[in-house]
Amino acid sequence: MNTVLQTELHPTDNKQQSNIIDINHLLNPTQEPLPIMDSINPIEEKTTKKEQDAHPIKSLEDINAIIKYFLSNNQYRNAMLFVVGINFGLRYSDLSEIRFKDLIDNNKGFRKEFQPNEKKTNNLRHIYINDAVKEIVTIYLTQMAENGVYKSLDDYLFVAEGTNNIKTRQIEYVDNEEIKYKTVQAPITIRAMNPILKQATEYLRIKGRFSTHSYRKTFAYHILLQENNTNHNERQIEFLQKIFGHSNQTTTLHYAGFTEDEIKAAYLNLNLGLDAIRQYKH
Repeated sequence: MNTVLQTELHPTDNKQQSNIIDINHLLNPTQEPLPIMDSINPIEEKTTKKEQDAHPIKSLEDINAIIKYFLSNNQYRNAMLFVVGINFGLRYSDLSEIRFKDLIDNNKGFRKEFQPNEKKTNNLRHIYINDAVKEIVTIYLTQMAENGVYKSLDDYLFVAEGTNNIKTRQIEYVDNEEIKYKTVQAPITIRAMNPILKQATEYLRIKGRFSTHSYRKTFAYHILLQENNTNHNERQIEFLQKIFGHSNQTTTLHYAGFTEDEIKAAYLNLNLGLDAIRQYKH
């Protein structure tokens, strides 16, 4: 099936006009995605020393500068990694496992949300896909297609580039109600991922200790600064506990009265780096 499905993007202000993203021609056909896992009880999250040492990127100007740096140097995978990382707030172990089928459905349109199961805590996260993520993924797929590389929905988002150190992985998929196996390129390792942000921040002279943990911390920092969460600091922290799936979220959320609509609005309004993406001229 090769039906064109277009996704309308909602502008972040009245000055911007709505855009249409058509990614149908940028992807290869693929099998039916596996079903989403059922929800489970949250487990307490523990922060490692490396996570504690990493700094968030607090300045929106710095965030936009990093994205422009990647795009202007044709580092489209790195731009996608950065934008997805700071808008989803996942650890490396979960970020690296994202496949295109998690963001794009079988009709080649962007999904509204997806539910990754976090490896470290075994928590089921509920993530909404905002415009910044949609647009940077489209830029990446466009560049790959122009170079004759068409990604399938089974492929991982973040893989090694070039011909060196290419590793593969077997994944399961469903075909005619039977579980079969397919070989795809394995995701990039944390050893290869860590220097990406460091090199960009060093070149741009952005001071701080930055690693893959900075993506998650940047997400948390800017979630807390959103206008709809600035009235009470305790409420901000509780809101973030809900998003991260901390073990005491049930009592906290019952007291604070958080709703799924508030979490959805937080994800969709975050759009970190969207201005830089839209200013990019291909």
